[in-house]
Amino acid sequence: MRLRLLALGIGLALCLPLSAQAAPLRAIVAFSGQPAPSRPLGYFLRPNGILPIAPPSPDPRRETVLEVMPLAGSPKLLPERAGVPPLPTEQTVRVFGQRLLPRQLLLLPGGTLTLRNDDQRPVTVELSPALPGKPSILLLPGQAQSIRLSSAGELSLSLREQPSLPVHVLLPLHLATHLEVSEQGTMAVATLDVPPGRYVVRLRVPGGEVWQQEVDVPADGRELSLKASLGEER
Repeated sequence: MRLRLLALGIGLALCLPLSAQAAPLRAIVAFSGQPAPSRPLGYFLRPNGILPIAPPSPDPRRETVLEVMPLAGSPKLLPERAGVPPLPTEQTVRVFGQRLLPRQLLLLPGGTLTLRNDDQRPVTVELSPALPGKPSILLLPGQAQSIRLSSAGELSLSLREQPSLPVHVLLPLHLATHLEVSEQGTMAVATLDVPPGRYVVRLRVPGGEVWQQEVDVPADGRELSLKASLGEER
């Protein structure tokens, strides 16, 4: 699945009565095109055999992440005050059909990441940047291994056998949240309550594409309007 950012527009949010300590920062993403169709459960062929159950098709809309980082002079942001879920302390990445799923996820710095091989053959998961003494992890069929990620930043995972389909584990010190997708799947929204100030807002889509811009959030809030096009998986 490929998601390509096409256009950006910024406008003021609706003027509503707000607390002087919080202003709504709202990102609205409009999707055009169609994601790759969901694969039905069944069997798929590999060069040296048949593996049961085809892997599910990843949905880039539900894996897209919005990050908000305060610039100098702006107060530190806390999830409970911003109205977004706290970062999870545990996450699992599965090897399924010779791919890693999900493709982009959030994890609290210091949290635990579990890698689980649900395939019927051994795989080697490459880590970038490499962890101390652990540049890669060998997983036998049905095996799981947990690692603690103590540093903030980003960890990329890829299969040595399929390096073109990486997974990005984001471990931010700032605010980060997934978007809420509409029932029709054409729109997605994320709203955060932040003190008026200047911030860096970043939209990250699966596959490593990033949109980023500095944004002033006044007392009556700010609204970001983004357009993204969905394309078929190659």
